[in-house]
Amino acid sequence: MWSLSMVMGITIPKQVRKLPQSPPMCLPSQGDMLAIEYLKDFGNRLDINEHEISQACNLASGFSDVVVILERPYAKSYDTPFEKFVQDCNSLQALDDIIRFATKGARSIHTVTILDAFSYQPNKNKKDGDRECHQLLAEILRIKKPKVVIRCHKDSYQDEWMKRFELQVDGYRLIREDVDFGDGHKAVLIQSFHPSCAVNNAMYRPEYRALLIHHFIAAFTELHRKYELPHYVEGIRKSCLEKGRRRPQAIRELRVQSWKAALYVSQELGSTYPGQPKQDKIEFDDDEPRDRFRRRERVFSGMYHWLRQLAAGSCTCGTLSIAKVMTYWKLYFKDDPIYEQVIALLDMQGNEQLEWFPYSASNNSSVGLSLEQQYSRLDAIQSPRTLYTSFGLGDQAPPLASTALKPSSETELPEDVTPTQLVNLISEHSKSMKGCLRRSSVAELSRSIGVADIIRRWDVYIEVVKPGERLLEEGEVVIRNDLAEFLNRFRMSGVVLAI
Repeated sequence: MWSLSMVMGITIPKQVRKLPQSPPMCLPSQGDMLAIEYLKDFGNRLDINEHEISQACNLASGFSDVVVILERPYAKSYDTPFEKFVQDCNSLQALDDIIRFATKGARSIHTVTILDAFSYQPNKNKKDGDRECHQLLAEILRIKKPKVVIRCHKDSYQDEWMKRFELQVDGYRLIREDVDFGDGHKAVLIQSFHPSCAVNNAMYRPEYRALLIHHFIAAFTELHRKYELPHYVEGIRKSCLEKGRRRPQAIRELRVQSWKAALYVSQELGSTYPGQPKQDKIEFDDDEPRDRFRRRERVFSGMYHWLRQLAAGSCTCGTLSIAKVMTYWKLYFKDDPIYEQVIALLDMQGNEQLEWFPYSASNNSSVGLSLEQQYSRLDAIQSPRTLYTSFGLGDQAPPLASTALKPSSETELPEDVTPTQLVNLISEHSKSMKGCLRRSSVAELSRSIGVADIIRRWDVYIEVVKPGERLLEEGEVVIRNDLAEFLNRFRMSGVVLAI
């Protein structure tokens, strides 16, 4: 189902949701029917499978006012219903999303003519049939007589008449020209780029999707009037020209070091706050375990801090930054106990952003709503409660959570409890808390983030410091102090514990 708030997996800022217009009515024409016959005849001459011919005809059966020219959209299988055929191809699914958004749901891939510049020629290295493909394309364009042609590829044409549709491509810049068909008919030509670039080749760079969205808004608006792109679109285009982090292998190192991904999350969400504390980016092989822990602890704590700011509605980092955070979060934080809640948070607050890029809240009356504001069923913030009570678990809390600790300066751990026992107790409690967080409501996320932060610190402590192994080296007093600090952190985050 189409949405004004989510296109190609990214949320849309408020200022962009105002741009699309419903296109004027277009009725089927004689040219629409002839185009299907041309495609069938051409496919039969090449002895193409009937299912492939059928899907090519399905794509080309839309109205004639707007024609989109693609280059070899990938097909997983032709022997499938058209809807499934589109869903199995990232490029076609993206195209359907964009068309629905750009026309406010009035059009889709079913009602817009989609043509392949290289019909029935999947191998781009074989050039023998290119001329015939381009002659077919020319014939269909002449009989359909579109008002707008969106060219989503940059290859040259082997047919002389089609040369009029060739435009010099300049770094993803939208180029608009009036094209004379030579018979009195004129069309607006919009030079764009292939949807595959946005959803496949640059899947971790949402600015490509944002730019493509504006290109299609421009194309469909041309059915009403000449369209000029908003000034900020040039900033999106320039972002697309930046190198790096387009594909999975470009950020593969994050797979084994999720704290680096946490650093990127902080940088994106904190992009409107130039005074944010500088975080460590580098670890050295000879770092002491405790130094490594402290460094990673700060990085993760910074990430949760900015998630709290986002939940409070005070983060104006822009929709593109939130889209990037969504990518990192889905890839590297699936083990986080508030994984699903943060996904919902990013969706909601992405739609609350006013612009694609970071902006100053002081210069805009529209500032993102907090989760509490978005969930009208919540009462005014109550006094602090235990996390278990807050999540509605009541008596289901494990025995460890019953009595609050004193402040850390006064915390004294019983002498008859060994550090090993304490580690096991905190680990058991941490495991229970993860279960509580996974079942928690999105409306409670502002509280949950603080607890998730402490749990993450504990996991990093166990992984890096390895307290069981460090007992012999550092002594019981040092480890007991660490554990007392962690217990107090849990208490300060709203979790009550007893030893």
